[in-house]
Formats: sequence, structure tokens, C-alpha cells
Amino acid sequence: MLQSNTLRRSALAVLAATLSVGMMACNKTTTPATVTSVAVAPTTASVAVGATTTLKATVTGTNSPAQTVSWKSSSDAIATVSSAGIVTGKTAGTATITACSTLASYTTKCGTATVTVTSGTGGGTLTTAHINFAKAAGTVTVGGVVYTNDTGAAYNAATGIGWVEEASLSGTLKPLDMSTDARDRTATNPTSTTDARLYTQINMQCGTATDGKNCAAVNGVASNLVSGAFEYKVANGKYTVTVSVGDAATADDGTTKSNLNSLHSIRLEGTTVIDKFVPTVAKPFTSASVPVTVADGMLTVDAIGGKNTKINYIDIVPAP
Repeated sequence: MLQSNTLRRSALAVLAATLSVGMMACNKTTTPATVTSVAVAPTTASVAVGATTTLKATVTGTNSPAQTVSWKSSSDAIATVSSAGIVTGKTAGTATITACSTLASYTTKCGTATVTVTSGTGGGTLTTAHINFAKAAGTVTVGGVVYTNDTGAAYNAATGIGWVEEASLSGTLKPLDMSTDARDRTATNPTSTTDARLYTQINMQCGTATDGKNCAAVNGVASNLVSGAFEYKVANGKYTVTVSVGDAATADDGTTKSNLNSLHSIRLEGTTVIDKFVPTVAKPFTSASVPVTVADGMLTVDAIGGKNTKINYIDIVPAP
């Protein structure tokens, strides 16, 4: 009987200890995070109209506070700011960019940066250029305007002009020789147009035809199948840019259009201005004339989003 009571008391002691531990676990609390400050870096920045710069916010406090912040500009007319801290210059002036913690009870903890937006003209004379894309060097004159032929030479860092690999636009520019992708349709279709600028072209995306037929070799020389983009050095500022795409080639009978296997697309400074234009027999060409702001000293022309895009000419003139 004594042994039985002893065993019973031992079991009760174990049970009590287990319950005590369980209650302690249930009563365990987590110390909430606090925010002591928010800092924005850099504290001052400069950006040209139409260009962007990125700010970073750092939230400081106890117990690893969340790094999420809300962004706000004191003047969206001067500069806007995205949820990722990307500031875009709109008009010349100064704006205060504020980042505030999103942690409950600490949303008044904020940091600021001062962003100055410049006109982007750099005080220099704006550039005027008329470029015809062609197989042979030289010039063509249309409507009294002289166009200088670009024959697809690779980008030259010294001059700031030439062709680069389309894929390199997001990083370090990689020069690309596009001369084997230049075409002259004067002999194959002299009657499709009277505009000498449209007789010639550079095929920007020779390896992407919609029917799978990549650019053929010309006189035994293989075409380059790497998609290319065109860079042209200009003074920073606002321009009106006109660009034309299309292909003047016909079949041997001189009336039936060939080479309609394109979705011609052009972007200027990253903005699409010709979007997947589908050529037809009746309309083999199209063009666009748009305002463009250059803030990095280079006008970038690419065909991202298109297939087998063929560029004829481009006009770069200061905006009125």
C-alpha cells in the first residue's frame, strides 16, 4: 500500500511539472520591434529632366524593424518617386523626397533627401542630325535635307556613335558590327517609292523573322544574326526625333512585295514609338515623329519588342 501511494505521488509530481512548463510556454511574449529613425541615402541628388535616380531608405530600431517605407515627393510636378525609391525628374526645380516607416505606431518616423532636377541641356548647343541607314557610305538628299549614310559600323566610344548588341543596353555597351545587315533595294524595287531614304535599310534583328527565315547571306557574306541597337552622341536636351522602318524589296516580277515577315518596333530612350508594325503590300513603311528628352548624352535607338525590324532613316532636331 505504501509503495502504491509513493508511485501515485511521483506521477502527480511529474504531471505538475509538465503543466508548469506548458503554462510558461503559453505565457511567453515577443518583444515588439520599434523604430528610432529612418535615413535616406544619398541625402542630396541631382537628376536631369526625363532621367531617373534611385534613393535607398534604411530603418533603424530595436528587434529588427521592417525595412518597408512609404515614399512621397513634395512636388510631383518637379519629381516623382516610385514605391521602390526611383525618382524621375519632371521639370527643373528642387523637391524633397520623404521615406516614412510603415510599421504601425511608427509611421511618423521619416527620413528625407533633397533632389534637384536640372533642365538637362547642359548649357550646350543642341544637336541636329539626319542619318540614312545604308550599305554604302555617302549621302542622300531628300527635300533639301542632306542625310549622312550610316553603314552599320560598331560603336566607337571616342565618337559616341555606332551599333551595340541589343542585350548589352542594360549594362556595359558591347560594340557590334552591323555592316553585313545593311541592304540597298535600289535595283530590286526602284518603283516602290521615290524617297531615296527608303531604298536602303539596316536590319536590326536579322535572327528574329516572324516566319523563321533569318537574313540570308549577301554575295557570300553571312548576315549578323545578333540583334543590334544604335547609339548616337547628342547634347542633353529636348528633341523631336523622326524614325522610319520598312523594306522596299519586291519579288522578281517587280510588283509583288516580299520581305513582309516583320513586326517592326522602335524604342527611343526606352520608350516605344513604333509598336509591332505589320507591313503589307499597300503599306510597306511607317514612321513616327515624337518628342524625346536625352539626359545621358546618348540617343539610344533599339527594336526591343519587335521582330526583324528594319530601320531606314532618323532625324534628330532640337524641339521647338
